[in-house]
Amino acid sequence: MPLVRPLVVAPDTSHWANWIDAALSSDAERRFSARSFHRKLLDADRIPFLSWHHLEEMLCVGSAENAAARVSYLQTLPLVASLGPERGNCLSKYTHPGFHPF
Repeated sequence: MPLVRPLVVAPDTSHWANWIDAALSSDAERRFSARSFHRKLLDADRIPFLSWHHLEEMLCVGSAENAAARVSYLQTLPLVASLGPERGNCLSKYTHPGFHPF
């Protein structure tokens, strides 16, 4: 039994999009705040949940470059929760290459 039980938090797609867009912002303060948010979640034993639906909605943006930048940022996150089969789930396509959940 773990001493601490992590909780999954499920941001809405708009929250994910705002968080990622802030992390990619040219405003240094906004970018720093957004990029440190994931670590703050993990430090508080919270794991953000990202669904395929979230990803689909976040990719429906004005440009392919913006969509690619969002996916690239998601790939930098060391840990996100998702639903899917134990092996080969869709997250393996866009999580950090060093992260192996199973």
